[in-house]
Amino acid sequence: MIHPCSKENIKYIICYAETILKHYITNNNKVNGFFVFLFHLFIQISSGYFLLACGVGFSFYATILVWCGILFSNLYFRGCILTKIERHLWDTTDWYGPYFFYCEMFHLTPSIIHNLFVAKIVLISIFICFKLWFR
Repeated sequence: MIHPCSKENIKYIICYAETILKHYITNNNKVNGFFVFLFHLFIQISSGYFLLACGVGFSFYATILVWCGILFSNLYFRGCILTKIERHLWDTTDWYGPYFFYCEMFHLTPSIIHNLFVAKIVLISIFICFKLWFR
């Protein structure tokens, strides 16, 4: 069983990330949030590409390990830590991460977004199993 990180520790991590970004990039939190967003998007797109396009080999297994690490970190931090950093830097509560650009357009509630996240995890897991089984 994974014991979730305390809210105080999550807040400390978010503030520490903000301090590091202000020190190395810029004092503008909106710009820093955009850089975190780009990094977040890069991780999602590259891991999706390696899972879908690569054959079963080293890069596929490495991506599975990275993906499992992301999944466990989401459980540990009670959500995506990068999304929490983006929300803090952009000073918003309406942001749910790069996968959910369309939330405001379709008026999705947090419970629906959580269900979509779980469905995404299940679909990726099924895809990995099929790819390993039928390689």
